Order: sequence, then C-alpha cells, then structure tokens
Amino acid sequence: MYSSLFKKEVRGSRFQVRVMSRAKTPRRKGSLGGFASLRENSSHSGRSRKASDFFRILYNRGMAPVTLDSLTERLALADQLLVGRNRMFEPRELPGRYGRVVQAVEHVLRAMTCESVLAGGWAVWRHGFAGRITQDVDIVIPANRLEEFLRVASVSGFERLPQPEGRWPKLLHKEAGVQVDVLPEGGRPGTPSRPAPTTIPHPGRMGAILGELRYIRLPCLIELKLAAGRARDEADVVELLRANAQLLPTIRTHLVGVHPDYVQAFDQLARRAQEQQDA
Repeated sequence: MYSSLFKKEVRGSRFQVRVMSRAKTPRRKGSLGGFASLRENSSHSGRSRKASDFFRILYNRGMAPVTLDSLTERLALADQLLVGRNRMFEPRELPGRYGRVVQAVEHVLRAMTCESVLAGGWAVWRHGFAGRITQDVDIVIPANRLEEFLRVASVSGFERLPQPEGRWPKLLHKEAGVQVDVLPEGGRPGTPSRPAPTTIPHPGRMGAILGELRYIRLPCLIELKLAAGRARDEADVVELLRANAQLLPTIRTHLVGVHPDYVQAFDQLARRAQEQQDA
C-alpha cells in the first residue's frame, strides 16, 4: 500500500504526506501540532517504507508517535483524494469524516442563512496542490455573524474548544473528531511579532454564497497565505503557482489591489516556482 502511494508524482518530484496523531489536543495557531511532513523523492518511489520507519522519523523530530491505525487512515485518505480528485468539486464531496463535517457546517449555515468559504489546506488541495493533506477544516465567517454561528454550531454537533484570549475560535465536530478553525472577517493573520498589513475580507468577496460552503477563490487563498507569512504558507503558494501558471497575471492583479507587500512576496515566490519548474 505504502509503495503504491509514493509512486504517484504530483506536479513535480515530491509527494507530501502529513501524518496525524490520534490526540485531539487543539493546535496553537501557526503550529504543526500532531503532524510531521514526510517527503519522498519520486525517483525512489519504488521502495516501500515500513510503518516503523515513519515512527522513527517522528521520534527523531521530537514529536509524539502516531498509531498504525491513524497512519493507515491518512494514507488511505491520500489515495481516495488522488483517485477522486476529478469528481470532488465541492467541499461536501470530500471523503469520509471531512465530507461529513463540511455537511454539518452547511447545516449551520443554512439555518442561519449565512455565507462562508473553505480556506486552508483543503482549498490548497482543490486548487492544484494534490499532495496537500490536512487534519482540520478552515472556514471564514462574517464578523457580524460570528457569535451566532458559534452558538448555533454548539447545538448542532460541534463543541467550542477553549482558546486563550485574543485567539480565533476553534470548534470540534464531536462525531467525526475533526477540528474546525474559524477565521473571522476582520481578523489579522500573521504572528504577534509579524502581523499582516491587512485583515481577512468578508467571505462574500472570496466566492461565498448563502447556505453553502464553497472553496475560496484562488487569488483570495493566495492573499490569505501571503498574509499568514509562515514558511509552510509560502511553500503552499509556490505549489499553487506551479499548478496554476496560466493564472499568474490574474492573481497578481488581485494582489495589486490588496497591498504592495503581497505583490513583492508574490513576485519572489513566482520566481521560485519557475525555478522549481525548470529544474
């Protein structure tokens, strides 16, 4: 099973698998939590890697080990996403528990007549980085509907997770065990020492429609990734630019209307994407 997974090449020479711990402890913002990023070069994809090798890598990186069951689940999910990519066009069509969580979010949105978009790792996957697998669901909620959304969600199968003051809300879907990170309109991405120069736009400006959870539009996804400014966000942008080279002028035009810092960062990452493409 493992060797068949790594034989798949995704727009380049490496395929990324993220391995999740069973623990449901909420992640700190900007933290990888129970994940380790494991990359295999496709030139060596014929060699099967034993589960024990994955555990050894996690120990060497100072991270908690994963169970064989959770590892198997993540690899099976990767296979499902690769096979079903050409027919999973809406978030609700995601496989397994992730699709169930999206449907539960949509139930809340319909009850409120509210709009939202799916951002984060799942949007990165949908927009072309097929090797991107994530453990949580990131949604953008209008500022004036945030408290109502959290209240309705709390009686619709979700539990609100405790967060330090000033942190964005997080929910846990109790049946599926999937965390939902809520990105509020007006929130400022980045870190305390390096805040973004802009805030999160209203979901209606990013492709949302009432009562459904839609994927965020690609230019807006890249805007949020540049605003976050972490190394893994920049890596996501590079992969997205490689996968959507024909849309670079459109994306850049969008960023010109947002902030000059994003245009500068975009140009640098576009050059990096081109260098990787040419290598």
